[in-house]
Amino acid sequence: MKNLSRKETCWAILQQVPTYLIAVLSLLICGFLTVASLFSLAVMRMDEIPVLGELPEQLVLADRNVLHVAPVVAVLSILLLLLARQNFTWKHAKIVTWVAAAVQTILGFWWKSSFASSPVADQGTFWNVAESLAGHQAPSAELLDYLRYWPFQAAVGMTGEPFARLFNGNYGAWQVMNAFCVGGCVMLLSCICGRITNSPRAKACCAVLVAGFFPLNMYTTFVYGTLSGTMTSLLAVYAVIRQCTAEDKKSERKWWAVGTVAITLAITLYTGMQIFLAAVTLLLLATGIFHRDQRQKILGAVLMFVVAFGFQHGWQALAMHRMGLGNEPGCPIWPRVAMGVDANTDVTPGFYNCVNAGLYYASNFVPKAANERAMDYIVLCLNQLWETGRFGSFFYEKTADQWLEPWFGGLTMNNPSIFEEPKWLATAITSKTLFVPVHAWLSMLISVVYVWSTVGVVVLLRKHKTQVWQLSLAVCLIGGFVFQLAAEAKARYCLPYFLCCFPLAAAGLAAAAQKLPCQKRAENTAK
Repeated sequence: MKNLSRKETCWAILQQVPTYLIAVLSLLICGFLTVASLFSLAVMRMDEIPVLGELPEQLVLADRNVLHVAPVVAVLSILLLLLARQNFTWKHAKIVTWVAAAVQTILGFWWKSSFASSPVADQGTFWNVAESLAGHQAPSAELLDYLRYWPFQAAVGMTGEPFARLFNGNYGAWQVMNAFCVGGCVMLLSCICGRITNSPRAKACCAVLVAGFFPLNMYTTFVYGTLSGTMTSLLAVYAVIRQCTAEDKKSERKWWAVGTVAITLAITLYTGMQIFLAAVTLLLLATGIFHRDQRQKILGAVLMFVVAFGFQHGWQALAMHRMGLGNEPGCPIWPRVAMGVDANTDVTPGFYNCVNAGLYYASNFVPKAANERAMDYIVLCLNQLWETGRFGSFFYEKTADQWLEPWFGGLTMNNPSIFEEPKWLATAITSKTLFVPVHAWLSMLISVVYVWSTVGVVVLLRKHKTQVWQLSLAVCLIGGFVFQLAAEAKARYCLPYFLCCFPLAAAGLAAAAQKLPCQKRAENTAK
C-alpha cells in the first residue's frame, strides 16, 4: 500500500473489513468449541435403554480429562499431517474424493438395511403430508391442526409427494435418495475445499476427514429434507464461489443460475437451510459492494434471494391450499427463541417443551402478538438466568448438547424403530460391540476438526484478505451457531453447519503440512 494514494489506501483497508469480521467471529466460535471439546462431551445414558425401551433423547454433560484427550488429538493430528504432506495431484485428490463418497454411500445403504426404520415425530408429519397429497390417506384433524402452527411442514411434505406417488407410499425410496445425497455431500465439501485452498492436498484431506464421520451416513434413514437440503445448500455455496472466481460473464451467469436453483431447492426441501440462503446472499453483496469491478453481484444477490424466498413462500401456500387450509402465517421465530432460552424448563436447555406453541396459541395465532409476548418472556428468562447465576452454565450446556455430541443425533433420530427387526450393524451400534469404539473415535474426531478449523480460518484469512468467498463456509458456520444457540437444542439440527468445519480443518492441515519436508508439489488449478 506504500505507492497508493490516501483514498486508495483507505479503500484497500475497507475491502478487508468483511473478511476480518468473518474471521474474528468464526475464530471465536471455533476456538470456543476447541477448548470446550477438550474438557466436555455430551453423552447418552446407554444404561437407560432397558428402562426407556429406546435410546435416551436427552443428553448428559460429561467432563473429559484433557490430559487424556490432548495426546490422542495430537497423535491423530500427526497422522493427518503425514497424509496431507503426501504429493497429491488433482487427479489423486479426485480419486480419494470419489472413494470417500462411495464409502459413505455404501455405509448409508448398509445402515438403511440394518433395521426396519419408520418415520417418527417431524419425519412422521413430513411423510403424512406426502401421503395425504398423494391421495393415499385423508389428513387427520391432528395433522391439520399441527400445520396451522408449522405450515412450512406442508411445503417440506409436498417435496416428498412424488416419492409417495411413484413408490406407492414406500418411504424407503426417500432413504435411497438420502444415501446418494450422503455421497453428494462428501463430493461437494471436498470440491469446495479444493476451491478455497487451491490445494489438492487439502481436498484429499477433507475427503478423508468426512469419510471418517460415521454419523453422516446414518442420516440415510432420516425421512426428512436434512440430507437433500444440505447437499443442495453446499452446491449453492460452491456455485457462488465459482461465480465469484469466474473469468467471463457467461460463466458467471451460468454459476449464478446453478446457485439460485440449488438454494431454492435447499430451503424448499429443508426450511433450516435459510441460514445458507442468508450466507450466500451476504457473500455476493459483500463482493459487489467492496469490489468496484463486481458491482453486478449486488443485483445477483438480490435476485437470488427474491427468487429463492419467493418460490419457497409460493410452494408453501400451494401445499397449504392443497391440504385444505388457508395461507396460515405459522408460529414466528421469536416464540421459538423464547423456548430456546426458557429458564424454567424441566428438560435439557432449549429442548422442545411447547412454550413456542403455547405463546402462539395464547396470542390467538397472530404473529405480531406472539412475537411481543415472546420478547417479554425472553427478557424475563435472561434476567432470571443472570440473577440466579445460571447464565453461563445454561448456554454452555446447551452448546455442548448440540456441538459436542459425537453422533450428532445419528442414533436417536429413528427412536424407537432402531430396535425393530435389527440386523448385525444396528445391534452392534446400540450395544457395546461397536458403540464404545465408534463413540471413542467420534469424540476425538470432533476435537481434531475444531482444532484445525481454527487454524484453517487463520490460513484462509492470511491467503486473501479481501476475498470473502474464501471464508464462505465460515459465514454459514457463524449463522448456524448463532441460530442454534438462540432457538434450537438438538445436535441433529447442527449437522449442516458442523459439516462446514471439515473443509476449514483440511485447509489448516494442508497449510501446516506444507511446512514439513516433502516431494515436489504439484501446481495445478483447483478442480
